[in-house]
Amino acid sequence: MPESTDSTAAGSATTAGPGAPLGREAVLERIARSRRRAARAGREGAWDDEAQLREVRELAEMLSAVGEQEESHAILAEAEVVTALAEVIRQATRLGEPRVALSLTEAVEAVAAALGAEHADTLTLRFTLAGAYRQVEPAAATALYEQVVEGAVQLLGADHPQVLTARSGLAGALADAGRPEQTVALYEQMAQDAARLLGPSHPDALSARNNLARAWEAAGQEWRALEIYEDLVRDAERALHGPHPYLLVFRRNLERLRSGVGEPSGPEETDTAAH
Repeated sequence: MPESTDSTAAGSATTAGPGAPLGREAVLERIARSRRRAARAGREGAWDDEAQLREVRELAEMLSAVGEQEESHAILAEAEVVTALAEVIRQATRLGEPRVALSLTEAVEAVAAALGAEHADTLTLRFTLAGAYRQVEPAAATALYEQVVEGAVQLLGADHPQVLTARSGLAGALADAGRPEQTVALYEQMAQDAARLLGPSHPDALSARNNLARAWEAAGQEWRALEIYEDLVRDAERALHGPHPYLLVFRRNLERLRSGVGEPSGPEETDTAAH
């Protein structure tokens, strides 16, 4: 939590006691102090997962408190605070503590209220938060990804690469939520769009076909998946040179399905995000 200081300046009062508003200066200083700690620990070789998680939890507690205090919401929309929010959510999810990330839901929605649903910072935060929800509440993740897709289309246009990335997240969440028909339909559209926008031989276009096959297999339509994998491996061998990681994944998925080995969760997904 930020240290208590006395200030008469508007917007810079800090916590004088339980429930008191958190001030801008204290919030920014706490974020800056976290960065200094990380840099120092990194130089000393002490920035391990345990140290990172401890710092993430402390920052999440502070930012969550700001999100709970309506009078402090303007602070959350500042660029440095938005960056810190996104990083805390991302790191908490990476470190296996998605519920720490979910504690910042109110703070993220405060940013959305301040900046608008189509603002780039809102879209980034919601997309990052959806990744945490995907680990524990796929249905909630789906709703967030849908908001991101809608906002990104309005801001960037339907064919922007970042929209494809958002739709890929949505498709994954739909699969996690046990909605195979919608998952297949979305991956099918994404495969068509990726081929149209990037060219059929682009790695991301090939990746989209792999994920479509994966969706068909999860839906119990192995024969459809097998057809896609066979065509995909043949096309990828022509388009991708050397030991490309995608080609290795495509081959493994094809070989596994041909041999009948593996559960529905067995197929490997590739990253369809446009780079």
